[in-house]
Amino acid sequence: MPLSKTTSNALETTGATSINRDKTILVVATRRFWPPDSGRKVVLYNYCKCLAEDLGYRVCVYCFLEAGQADNEDVMPAFISDVRYARPVSRFAKVSGILRSVLVRTRPYQSFSYCNKGNIEALRSYQGEVDAKVIFVDMIRLAPLVEASLPGGRVILDLDDLLSKRYGRQLSYTKDGANVLGRLGESEKGLARLASLPSVRKMILRTESCQVARAEAFYAQRSSAVVLISPKEAREFALENPQANVIAAPMGVDYEFYSSGSIPERKDNYAVFVGDMHTAANRDSLIDICENVLPLIPDAELGVIGSCPQELCDRLRSHSQVRFLGRVDDLRTSVKEARVFLAPLSYGTGVKTKLLEAMAMGVPIVTNAIGAEGLDVHDGVECFIKESPCEQAGAVKVLFSCADYAAKMACAAQEYVSERHRWEECTKAFRSIGL
Repeated sequence: MPLSKTTSNALETTGATSINRDKTILVVATRRFWPPDSGRKVVLYNYCKCLAEDLGYRVCVYCFLEAGQADNEDVMPAFISDVRYARPVSRFAKVSGILRSVLVRTRPYQSFSYCNKGNIEALRSYQGEVDAKVIFVDMIRLAPLVEASLPGGRVILDLDDLLSKRYGRQLSYTKDGANVLGRLGESEKGLARLASLPSVRKMILRTESCQVARAEAFYAQRSSAVVLISPKEAREFALENPQANVIAAPMGVDYEFYSSGSIPERKDNYAVFVGDMHTAANRDSLIDICENVLPLIPDAELGVIGSCPQELCDRLRSHSQVRFLGRVDDLRTSVKEARVFLAPLSYGTGVKTKLLEAMAMGVPIVTNAIGAEGLDVHDGVECFIKESPCEQAGAVKVLFSCADYAAKMACAAQEYVSERHRWEECTKAFRSIGL
């Protein structure tokens, strides 16, 4: 997940294929995805770029604004033709939605942060205004907006990855005190404290996992096609939902960007971890690394790149081996200083953007099976895939001490990304469903 202020895809001018003004696609997103400074934004940014530049669509966007984002269209990419911002959902609606989801179990609680009558009506009106015959819906939490589509249109549901599986794994791995409510939990401290209680946390995750699984199957049947990033998850979902039209639009990497740039001198015994620590999976993974792996490598230093809530900084401040770097000016320079990209993940699903970008940058990776899930890589070749903290620490020591082996692994990883993870594959996937 890129956490740099400078991104790989500058907001460039639309390229090869001319846009067909009579061929409009409406992308409905949980966030404004430019500039592409996080994993999900990178995916949406490049999907839309493919739709406009390779497939000739006029791309219009209906999206929500995240905290800190301003209603400012001056930096809108050239391949986006128009944007309309959704109405913020009230605090009361969000909190009551969670309670209804847990007690009545009608739909995933996260949907209540986005989908209400006002936004359904506004989206339907905007679709008619731009005359969009195709709606591209971002993630399961927006799936209820499928109901807003005007008759005769096609709905493409982009699940990204299987959240139901992720929540099931999170149920087993979440640490005490973890915020399972995401950004809502950061703004609603009292609710977050209640949700962090072990019994409440388990109830929320168990309920949400079941509700999301039902929603994934329900809305897949009502969509023209379902998109997943991981080919493995796409195959699994297609087997479980044989009536759905499921495709994989694999994660790409701007290889030329990440493999270029200045090459700083690598620091001895230095590793990095990259991610937005407001995300539960990154938070718990970092805690696991600090508490279980770093003590086995006493001479190692870990740089943590990405925004981090103060409570997590305070919790890990006693670990003298950890340095919090926050968001950096150029992710490439900050990562390439390291001898190891340390990323065993506590839970998650799909393909991890951060691993592909580190591979493209030529920094050897130590991860686990969950981290490498969805990648066709081999332990000891393109990266180390180790499960126990002892094995992970041992792999880090090997890469610290054997520069030749580390260089050979980094070269194999770069070759893998260059050959297998290009955004052009997404264009082929979209063509396969008639876009």
